[in-house]
Amino acid sequence: VVEGGWRYNPASRKIEIDLAQQQRGEPYRLPIEVSISASGPAHPRIEKIEMTQKQQRFEIVAEQEPASIELDPNTWLLMDAKFARR
Repeated sequence: VVEGGWRYNPASRKIEIDLAQQQRGEPYRLPIEVSISASGPAHPRIEKIEMTQKQQRFEIVAEQEPASIELDPNTWLLMDAKFARR
């Protein structure tokens, strides 16, 4: 299970994503796609991150606050995820 959330920092113009692997034992190496949607008709952009620790923070540059963010939008990984805006 991967749990986490995201928020937009307007001062740094970055999306901050915090994730944590909740299983027992060593962390898995998880290459994860992140879908970032702006408001309006624009197509979402896909960014790739790689989780290698039990808890990790990622920062993605974004000129404006996204309307939504989705982990693994194409369902490449077999994982349960709890992910929401903070």
